[in-house]
Amino acid sequence: MSKPTAGTPLKDLDVTVHVRIYPWLEDMWSDAEITPQLVAILADCSQLSKRQGAFNWPKVDYYQASRTMEKHGDNVLQYLGEVCGEIPAPRRDLTELGWSGLAHHYLSTAVEKWAKDAAVTLWPRASDRIKAVYGPKAISNLGVK
Repeated sequence: MSKPTAGTPLKDLDVTVHVRIYPWLEDMWSDAEITPQLVAILADCSQLSKRQGAFNWPKVDYYQASRTMEKHGDNVLQYLGEVCGEIPAPRRDLTELGWSGLAHHYLSTAVEKWAKDAAVTLWPRASDRIKAVYGPKAISNLGVK
């Protein structure tokens, strides 16, 4: 497998054998935008969201999530069932979420799982990911070994 560089599209690396790019991802980001850097950002966003209580993706809002789920919802739910063993229930009451919130929940859960798995495939050690995407000085700044 080629050593991933931050801005190289995944489709241009030989990683697509190991990291599948699903149509629901391509619906949100172009081929040129699905890079190791995006994988790292999404994986890091998902970790930050656990601390901050909200999942903030680059360029994706509730409207985009609703559109993507309208088109690919069955595939997203199938993916979640396969990788999680079941479709995860929302953490909040469904009446609070509404349709767009529900779409955002399931799509963000799928993107989070995909990004974490892709990041581990691209960089088995977190320190390698941080160096590749954020630069070698980030390791000492973040205290990661």
